[in-house]
Order: sequence, then structure tokens, then C-alpha cells
Amino acid sequence: MISLAVLMLLVGTSHAALETRGGVIVDVINDCEPEDPYSCGDGYCCVKDDYVYLDGYTGERPAYRLQCQPLREEGEWCLGHIGGPVCPCAAEFECRRSNSFLRRCTRTY
Repeated sequence: MISLAVLMLLVGTSHAALETRGGVIVDVINDCEPEDPYSCGDGYCCVKDDYVYLDGYTGERPAYRLQCQPLREEGEWCLGHIGGPVCPCAAEFECRRSNSFLRRCTRTY
């Protein structure tokens, strides 16, 4: 599956605000930290979305994008940890395996 960030580059969407962090160029949509669960405020987390470029792409090449996104809700797929390409489940849900490959946010009782 191709991430939204990759699709945006394929159609030539411009970047929000490019900054250099740790020696790499970063596309900063929201100034947040993926490892800090409180950097985006209640109900949100910071997602680090890696970019992939096609041969021949010209222009700036940030390594990744930082953006605040809502915590996952019931039935949405999840990874079960903070700092990945998707937010973890909201507090009332738990990331549980739904089959051998996928996990989904499931209500805790």
C-alpha cells in the first residue's frame, strides 16, 4: 500500500514548511515529536511519515513528514505502539490482533 505522503509527491503537492532536523530535511506540517505522546494535544498524536521518491523527481526531498493526526477509533487498524506511521488507539480502545496480519482498535470493557 502506498502512503498518502508518497501519493502527494507523485502529483507534485508542495511541502508545508521544510526544516533541517538532525542533519536531514523534514516536511513539518505540525511541530511535534513522534516519541512524545503529548506534543499534539488531547486526542491526537504525532505521526512520522517517511517519503519515497521516484527516479527523476526534482525539487526538495525531505526524508519524512511530521503531522498531528487523531488517535485511532474502534475498528480502525493499528500498530500497537507510539511513534509509527499511524496513531495508537484512543484510551478506551486496545490494539488487538484481528487476524494473522492486522490489528484493530477494540473497545476495552
